[in-house]
Amino acid sequence: MKKFSFDSAFSTWLYRIAYNAALTYSTRRRTENGRSSQYHDTIAGPQVSDTYDSREAVSRILASLHSEERFLLTAREAAGLAFEELSIITGRSEGALRTALHRIKERIRKEHGHEYQE
Repeated sequence: MKKFSFDSAFSTWLYRIAYNAALTYSTRRRTENGRSSQYHDTIAGPQVSDTYDSREAVSRILASLHSEERFLLTAREAAGLAFEELSIITGRSEGALRTALHRIKERIRKEHGHEYQE
């Protein structure tokens, strides 16, 4: 808390800490055990239209992504973070993040087109 400088929202600062911790953990885990093949969704979303098959498809798609890609996709699409906040969290420009997210979605469409619906 002593290092919080009030340059951004507290939530953005906290996301940055969590983001860095997750990347460090992911890198360490990948080095020790190889790339993780499972992703467990921890973001609560609407349950109304969820089915077992769609949740399985989302899990497969997310598992195919690198941790940074998975974070960007879920933070933007599931958590609704603005590109401005994501820029502060990741240290990348908003334009670079928009491009990265577009490329991630395009790759998902190509690799998982039969599973993915926007």
